[in-house]
Amino acid sequence: MKKLILFIILVLFIPIYLFAQECDYIFTDDEIKNNELDNLLSGGIYKNKKASGIYCAKLEDIVELQFKMKNGKINSEIRAIIYYEKDKPFLDVYTSDYSIFMSFYEMLEDNGLPDYEFLKNKKVDYDFKMYHENGNIQTDCSVKNGAGECTIYDENGAMHSYMPINNFQNNGIAEIYDENGKLWSTITYKDDKIISAECADTVFARLRPGGLKWTKAEISNWEKGLEVKCGY
Repeated sequence: MKKLILFIILVLFIPIYLFAQECDYIFTDDEIKNNELDNLLSGGIYKNKKASGIYCAKLEDIVELQFKMKNGKINSEIRAIIYYEKDKPFLDVYTSDYSIFMSFYEMLEDNGLPDYEFLKNKKVDYDFKMYHENGNIQTDCSVKNGAGECTIYDENGAMHSYMPINNFQNNGIAEIYDENGKLWSTITYKDDKIISAECADTVFARLRPGGLKWTKAEISNWEKGLEVKCGY
């Protein structure tokens, strides 16, 4: 729990507010200090073995957890929400693996997407949403049994990219959009490797060198994070 709190304190320095959904019980500071919450997240049982309902915990005004309990044990997925400020969410994670909150920093890549390899090793199911500071959603990912999808949006709300996921890897046809939210290109992945790519079917794309299809050099540049032009 200390790792989680330390990480979020370093990144945010912001206040957080209770879940909008009503809680049947909110953990007290003393219960948290006495490791009652840690015990539950480790698969243990609550001191009140008959405890049932929606339970919430507020950790040092930084993060809040919410889960259902039955007969003193957690019997549902757990949810954590972090806010920029009241009613402005920064991060919303919903997962079946409680330990993910202890290593949250490891889960995120530099681009804000989850590290699929990390999730694969832990066999984690999760829903993950991140928001721009203006309130628009930035990243929306959902993975169940290793399969799902991630969608990323620009700050103005326009679509940025879509990525299908299978076996905790990029698999299928990804879609990349321009700054106006119009389809810019499609990229076909197989086990995280690019098999082919092409520009969206526009007049400019048909007139570019090589037509719609990307060259091997362009694919290589994209993988290295370099610019690829689909229109001139």
